[in-house]
Amino acid sequence: MSFKITELVPGSIYSYLGIEENDKISKINGKKIAGLNEIMNLFASLQNLEKLQLTVIKEDGNEHTFNYAFSK
Repeated sequence: MSFKITELVPGSIYSYLGIEENDKISKINGKKIAGLNEIMNLFASLQNLEKLQLTVIKEDGNEHTFNYAFSK
């Protein structure tokens, strides 16, 4: 399962993370996404995370892994 980003809002958390319209998030912290609730809960709790890894399938079909570190 993956989560496709559509109608990206400028300034949203997705654009801050470098995710583009039509990207598909396929893994969170190396684990395949189990459902929509999982990803929505993750983005709602970003303020509490120190690190995050997202695997994204770009529009060209290539998979990319992005690592993020957050300061509090």
